[in-house]
Amino acid sequence: LRLFFLNSEGVMPVNFLNARLKTAFEYSEINSYEKFISVYSGLLGAPFKLTSVEAYKQNFIFDESKLLNRLEEKIKNNDEIVRWFEEALNKIETGEFKPAMRLLEKCRDSYLQNAVNNSGKIDYADLLNLLGNTSLITGDPVKAREYFVEELELNPDSSRACVGLGNSLFNCDLYGEAKTMFEWGVKLALNGLQSANIKLNLDANDNRLAVNEFGSGLLEAEKLIEESNFTEAKIMLNEILDNESRNVDALNDLAVVELMEDNFESAAIIISKVIDIDPTNEVALQNLDYLENRINSLNIS
Repeated sequence: LRLFFLNSEGVMPVNFLNARLKTAFEYSEINSYEKFISVYSGLLGAPFKLTSVEAYKQNFIFDESKLLNRLEEKIKNNDEIVRWFEEALNKIETGEFKPAMRLLEKCRDSYLQNAVNNSGKIDYADLLNLLGNTSLITGDPVKAREYFVEELELNPDSSRACVGLGNSLFNCDLYGEAKTMFEWGVKLALNGLQSANIKLNLDANDNRLAVNEFGSGLLEAEKLIEESNFTEAKIMLNEILDNESRNVDALNDLAVVELMEDNFESAAIIISKVIDIDPTNEVALQNLDYLENRINSLNIS
């Protein structure tokens, strides 16, 4: 069956929907109209469970006026959720967490009671996450745990939900369970970080906050540079680059060290490598400008 049809105004006519649904019932097997039922019920904003053809007929064949009324109610519920959600955010900004919690719970209740679709304005998973974190702030880790579990049921790959659940379990003195959730949060976040790095043409494991096995990270190396301890800084930066050869922050810092020590050829090679990785990197372009000016000044003198 061809399932999608729009009239001249770009709208799917209700009577056409009912006619196509009736045809699906009369002439098709269940597998051929499952997707149509899903699309149709999505317009109604009503969840459904597959039981029998008769149940489909009873639950999803609506006359035009009933369908339009349902859609109007759906729009009204969306507007209320958006208003309550915005009020809750304002309360959170002013530190009024308990009133914010009541507003967020009203949003969730409206979702569950009316099975409304957020129409892209407010994501239900975002609402659950905010409920969970607000519950933690108000000292209710048990309730927070319920919200984060529900968020994970919606999105099993959510690192933030894992971390939130880990915090909830930790505050319930369930340290072993909390550790497991924190580990999953790190793993899922790492997957996302690697995907982002690949899109940016960086090393998959590039992480400017990473700490190497000797406990010396990028920030510590930069502190050494500020103290003019270039030798130790170069050791730490090279240790980082041994693990992440395309770490542009470490490369930029190493270029600075070479410039400070007047190792212009080494600096030029490192700057060139950064620009190959990221042609618009502002730090590398500034280092290149400094290098050119420095060489020109030496040539003049």
